[in-house]
Order: sequence, then C-alpha cells, then structure tokens
Amino acid sequence: MVFSRLKQILGERYVTDSPLEVYANTLSASPDQEVYIVRPKNTAEVSEIVKLANQRKLHVIPRGFSTRSSASPFSKLTSGIFMDMTRMQSIRDIDPGSMTATVEAGCSIAKVSSALAPEGYRLIEGTLCPYCAAVGDTMGYGPGENKYGPRQEQVLDLEVVLPSGEILQTGTAGMGSGHLAKYLGPDLTGLFLEAGGSLGVVTAVTYKMHKLPEFIDYANYEFRDVNQFVAFMERIMQEGLTHLPSLYEIYFWPGETFMIWDKIPHIRDQNIDFTRIFDNWNGDYPGDVIGIVFEGTQKRVEYEKQRTHDIAIECGSSGDLGIEPIKDHYIDRNWDGNTKAHEDAGAIATGWAEPIFRCRVDQYPEAKKLTMEAAEACGFKAGHNYWRGARLGPRYISSYPCVSYDPSDPDAVERARKYYKTVLDGAMDMGAYRSVETQVDSEGENAAFRLIKKIKRMLDPNGVMVASF
Repeated sequence: MVFSRLKQILGERYVTDSPLEVYANTLSASPDQEVYIVRPKNTAEVSEIVKLANQRKLHVIPRGFSTRSSASPFSKLTSGIFMDMTRMQSIRDIDPGSMTATVEAGCSIAKVSSALAPEGYRLIEGTLCPYCAAVGDTMGYGPGENKYGPRQEQVLDLEVVLPSGEILQTGTAGMGSGHLAKYLGPDLTGLFLEAGGSLGVVTAVTYKMHKLPEFIDYANYEFRDVNQFVAFMERIMQEGLTHLPSLYEIYFWPGETFMIWDKIPHIRDQNIDFTRIFDNWNGDYPGDVIGIVFEGTQKRVEYEKQRTHDIAIECGSSGDLGIEPIKDHYIDRNWDGNTKAHEDAGAIATGWAEPIFRCRVDQYPEAKKLTMEAAEACGFKAGHNYWRGARLGPRYISSYPCVSYDPSDPDAVERARKYYKTVLDGAMDMGAYRSVETQVDSEGENAAFRLIKKIKRMLDPNGVMVASF
C-alpha cells in the first residue's frame, strides 16, 4: 500500500525498499523494518510524501549529501521514509538587488558558491564542507558567525513542508513582500532552522549574499594552558575585532585531532607549516590550536592581524604557527591531502556521533572535560575514534565533539548512543544550549522546554518528523 502509493507520487525509479539501499542510506535499519528511500524532485512531491507518512504514521527523515552522518542511530527508528533531497538542486534565484540567493534543499554549497563567485558574491557558510547540501547547511554554525552572526542571521526565508503537507514560506516572503527580513511577527525562520527537520521538511533556503573580500590572510596560535586560551577568546570579543570590516574566523583544533592527522602522510607532509607542527609536537601537542582567517581591505587585515598577534602573546601563546592548518581546512579543502577532505571521508565511511551544543566562553574548560571524559567512559580513544573542535560565536562557543564507530557493530552503536546522550545531558546540566531537535524529547520542565514541546505537538501530533542527519 505505502510502496505502491510512493511509486505513484515519485515514479518507480525514485523509490526503493531494497535491503541493500535501505542499509546504505540508514546504517541502522534492519531488514524486517518498514523503511523506504525516496528521492523527490520538487516541493509538491515532498508534500504528498509527508501527507502519506502522516496517514500511515511513518517517520520522515530528510537527508542531504550526508557529509557528516548517513543517519542517526539515536532516533530510535523503527519505520520510516528516508527522504533524499539531492534531486532538488536548483538555484531558483540570485538577486543582487536584495543581496539574496534562493536554492533548493539538495543544492550543494559548492554549487551555490560556484554560481556566486563570478558575480563577486559569496555565502557565509554554516558548514566547512563544500559538498554539504543546503538542508544540512541550515543546521550548521559556521566559522564566520562571530562577525556575521549564526545561521539564523544568514538565512532570511525558508520554504518548509509542514507535517500536515501544507507548504509554508517563512519570513517576509511569506506575505508576498519578497526577501526583506527573516522576521514576520515571531521568528518562524529561526524556529525551523533550529528544528533540524523535527518540525517540518525544508525544501528551499534563501541566504544573504556578501561581497567577496578584497584581501585574505591567515594565522594559527597554540595554547598549552586552557585558561590562557579562554583569556585570549575573551580578549578578542572585548576588543571588538570581529565587528570591524574584515572577517575574523576561528576554528579550534585540540591536540587530539593532530594525533589523527599525524598518521596521514598526505596531511603531515603537505607543507612546511604542518611539518613544523608535527616535528615540534613529540606527543605532547598543546591542548588547543586556534585558526584565524582575516578578510577585508589589505590595510584593515594588516591591522587586525597585528593586534590579534599582540593579544595572543599577551595571553601566553608561543606565537603564530603559520598559515596552516586554517588555510588548508577552510580554504584549500578540495584536494586529497586536505584535512577537511579526510575528515568528511571518515564521516561518510563510518558512523559519526556529534552531539553539538553551545556554551559561554568561560565554560569552555568544563565543556572540553565533559566530552573527553564521556568519550573515554564509552570506550572511545582520543586520536583514534574521538576528536573535538569548536567555533567562537558572539559571546559563546559551539562545541563539536565527535566519535566515529562501526555501524554494523551493535556494541559500538550502543556505546556511541550512550556517548551522545551523556554529552547532551551533561551540556544541559552545565547550562549549555542544545538545538531544538534535541529538546523536543527532552525531560526538561522549564517554561522554554514546555513551549517547545507544545509547538512540536501542535505541528506534528503524530510525531512523524525526525531530525535530519
């Protein structure tokens, strides 16, 4: 019944329940579960699929290019429709007048960037992966957020298919006013961005565009003492460097990450900066490395780079490590020796548990300790199948603690599940912020959580929408 109806909606070529494809797309469903893989080509088809799912009370799990995780083994999936959005790759509109670009959910960031660059524009990305689809990018908190704000500030409008099948346009475009602002009364755009697919299926995204920078430079600093590191981050925000014309981006590479990269010849030997980092490491690499990209006019970049250097030295850093690894990780990310390419390849080839949360800058040492202890308690080892990073945002840090595991091993899946829950529960206990898709099932009973749960029940009374991964 469900299978035949899906074929009517999509055509036989774009729906399957083949055990091989089901496993390849979910990495968690067993052959006896009712699971379908669908590949819609437009919003109307998505709407019909969601209506059917509601009728049959089947979960709907939207996916992009799965550059992070093919599926979550933590959604307790027993049946469902995995909605592969990658046929929806159109760039609907590029409008220099409103400085916006509207793209479909399956369009990759690389494709959008390639279309914008010849016109002199770019996006401030929510992810470092150029092959991430827009539907996944909406859940990212990019390294540019400290200047430009998080993803909620970079996306003006969303086209969303609600659990009822109704098509919603958020922001001012929802009232026919065009892409002017993301607010139309309550911030519906922000609500669905934070929901991660748990309140509806995003089918199109309208981004702000920004002019390409005139000049770019890079720096990396090491900090062996986590308190010195926190002092540096606080000074950066107090100085207001990120509010000046050039872009100031920060990404964190703790020593555990280098333990992985040190074992990969392509990465270790790619240039003099990396070679020097590893040669001076001797197994006791500093706990944190901070990578910075400066963008703007040459004069402004030179000023900000010198001021940043002075602050880093005052806070206890031994000095600038050189332009790598931030240039490699953020800019030169499309070649086979690139650290980002290896990281994403590892994410695709294995299970990937990444319980993302945000906390105050001064909570960074506590957050770092939380994730390390949780990983070790669940049998994951730093430098092998556990690593972590973070990005500095306005007044907060987004933490990205990752473990990789074999999804065909039930014990490994269960340990990853325990790790995921331990970190998110610990983050809540320390007063950190978790995104909406992890809150709809939360046991928290404060007013905010109760309201989130009410919104979930109102929009999705049958509980069919599951956060995308």
